[in-house]
Amino acid sequence: MALTVVATTAASPATLPATARLLQLVLVAVSVLLVAGSVVATAVGTVVTLALPLATSVVALTTSPVTAKRRL
Repeated sequence: MALTVVATTAASPATLPATARLLQLVLVAVSVLLVAGSVVATAVGTVVTLALPLATSVVALTTSPVTAKRRL
């Protein structure tokens, strides 16, 4: 993240040579991908954290001996 700030605020695109502009774009793209990956990982972690106890409860209820006796 710090690299992006330095790369984008160091100089305006008009004064940068082509190689520096390419490096700037690469750094910005990598930063965006890292942030997007973090957001996705957080969302997946939250869903898994919330879903596992629910799934465990459903399995426990559907496989308990009491529930099996009621079905008979």
